[in-house]
Amino acid sequence: AQASLSQVHSRLGPRQHSKMGTAWHRAAAGIARLSSSRPWLLLCGWAGLMAYCVTFAPKLLGELDVNIAGADNSPALKAHDLADSYFRPPRPPNGTHGNRTHGNGTRGDSTHQKADSVLDMSCGLVYVEGTDDLLSSSNRVLQDLTNRTVARFPHRVSGYWLLQDKPALAGLFVSANRRASFLCIFRAYDLGQDMIDFIAELRQLPAFQKVWLGAAGAGVLSVEVQHTVSSDIGRCDFLVLPAALLALAWMLSSWRFLIISLINFGASTVLAFTGVYLYATSFAIKPAAFVVALMSTMQVALSVDYSLFLLTRFVDDAG
Repeated sequence: AQASLSQVHSRLGPRQHSKMGTAWHRAAAGIARLSSSRPWLLLCGWAGLMAYCVTFAPKLLGELDVNIAGADNSPALKAHDLADSYFRPPRPPNGTHGNRTHGNGTRGDSTHQKADSVLDMSCGLVYVEGTDDLLSSSNRVLQDLTNRTVARFPHRVSGYWLLQDKPALAGLFVSANRRASFLCIFRAYDLGQDMIDFIAELRQLPAFQKVWLGAAGAGVLSVEVQHTVSSDIGRCDFLVLPAALLALAWMLSSWRFLIISLINFGASTVLAFTGVYLYATSFAIKPAAFVVALMSTMQVALSVDYSLFLLTRFVDDAG
């Protein structure tokens, strides 16, 4: 540090050298006196800064968009694929359009376009499939599901029993064999976790033990992906962090130094989240637009820094 300060001073004129040197020395001396005479004050200030900055981590994570690609066992993808196979009409060959017969015997391209729109991933989808006729007078599963869904998500639901005044459209919500159906929840991108909880509650009820229930849509799939990513990161950390801490403890041979390393790790993580979030909000930039490039740059910088540190120590010890 003293050598670096000398190089800076040598590049400045005498007057700038004197003013900057005096200011730097005064500031350094003041901080040194404060930390030696009142260390608790410095620690309290640092703890307050960390407590303030730690709130930015969930905010930054909430701003990040997850690439929607569900796992192989994703319930949301299963529900969507089942509904897609049952209900989405086949595409006409060579881009031509023609009337096709629906499961209820009606015809018309507009209803097919409606089926495409309601099966789109942007809306929420509650799917039910069983072995019995869902429209029989003795089977009230679909009616009960419709009533509970409307009560949970009012003014958002569309389904077979809600479209009895439009038979051509209502028939699109029930499969040809009448053993599968779905309910659409419109503008449901922000209801992913609510729909997952709703399906979990329904599966516990005796009335729905003989059918398969599922939820689909971009909101549901996004929540599932986030849970999957979090669990994967947790498993990686569970394997990597203990091994890294054991190696660090063995190299340091001091539990005090290990505590300092843990505090440094937590503080650097918190400050990194804070810096990225404040930078993004200051310039109105979506974090997802630059986080990947930023992390790639940091990875290269850390690799060079660690290599420089380790190789420098090796050269010094060898010399």
